[in-house]
Amino acid sequence: MSIQVLIIEDDLIIAENLKENLTELGYQITGVAPDATTAITMYRQNRPDVCITDIYLKGSAKNGIEIMQQLNAGVEIPIIYLTSFSDHEFREKAKSTHPAAYLMKPASKAQIDVAIDFALTNFRKNKLELEVNEPEHCPFVTRKGYFFIRVKDRYEKIYSSDISLVMAAGSYTKIYTSEREHTISAGLKNFLEQLASKDIVRCHRSYAVNIHKVKAFDDMGLFVLQDKEVHSVPVSGQYKELLQELLPKIKTD
Repeated sequence: MSIQVLIIEDDLIIAENLKENLTELGYQITGVAPDATTAITMYRQNRPDVCITDIYLKGSAKNGIEIMQQLNAGVEIPIIYLTSFSDHEFREKAKSTHPAAYLMKPASKAQIDVAIDFALTNFRKNKLELEVNEPEHCPFVTRKGYFFIRVKDRYEKIYSSDISLVMAAGSYTKIYTSEREHTISAGLKNFLEQLASKDIVRCHRSYAVNIHKVKAFDDMGLFVLQDKEVHSVPVSGQYKELLQELLPKIKTD
C-alpha cells in the first residue's frame, strides 16, 4: 500500500507542485489543507503516515507548529516542516513537536523523497524500541478513587475524579489534572488497567478522558475541560459506540 501524506500549505501553487512531485514518487496524498481547521479535519478523517507542513499559514487560526502540537503528531506520525522560516525562534518552537526533518523552501523532489524515507524508517525504529522497552510495572499504587505516584523523593496522592485527560507519550503517560500535569513511566494501556476506573474512558489510541470533564463533542472528537480551558481530543472509530452510550443525548424525534 502506498505511503499516505498530508500536505499543509496555504500557497496553492507550492501545494500543487508538491502534490504532483509526491504523486510521481509513488506517494498517496490524503489531502491538501491551507489552514488549521481543514488540516485537523483531514488528519482525523484519514490519518496519514507522514505530514508535510509549512509553518506560516495565511489566514489560519493556528500555524503549522501549533497544529502539530494540537494533534500530538510528533508522537502519532513523523512530521516534516517545509518552510521559508530559518530563524532560531521558529526552529526552537518546531523542536517541541519532535519533527523528523526541517527543510527550507524550495526543497527538491529528491530532498523531500529522502526526508520521507528517513522519517518513516527512524519513526518505526523508535516506536519498536519503545514497545520493547516499555516497563512491565507502573510506579504507582492504586486504590478505589485515588492512587499515589512518585514525585521526586516522595509519593503524592491523585484522585481519579481530578483527572481531566490522559495522553500517551511513547513509553510514558501524561496525566492532566485540574492542578497540574504528571508524567509516569508506564504505557497508557498499563495505566488504565491498573486505574480500573469506569469514569476514565479511552477514546483514542493515545488518549483517555474523564467522562465527567467532557463539555461538548462532535463527530470528530471531544472537548474536555482542563485547567479552566477547553481542549480538543480526537476520537477513534473503534471507541465511538462506547462513548455515545456514556454521553447521553436528549432525543428530539
